[in-house]
Amino acid sequence: MKTEQVEKAWQQLTPKHQAIVLEAVDILLREQEANGKLNKAQETRKRNEQKRRERYERENAEREATADALRLVRDHPDSTPAQILDAIKMIKEMK
Repeated sequence: MKTEQVEKAWQQLTPKHQAIVLEAVDILLREQEANGKLNKAQETRKRNEQKRRERYERENAEREATADALRLVRDHPDSTPAQILDAIKMIKEMK
């Protein structure tokens, strides 16, 4: 609607009806704001869940890499008995 038409229609309303319209507009604006906050909260939860998933995957990959390195030390023919024993202990601690 054109601004002039809205202004004309507004002036034709009684003060009681103007108050009702203003209250309805206020309610709609508050609902929109609340929905925006909910959407922001949902987005935040989604980002946090993604970060947790990425951290879990990264930590899991680090554990696997560490375990592989310890197995290499344990199985390497040039490893000393102390190194082999330490590698075995560390592997068991990881489980």
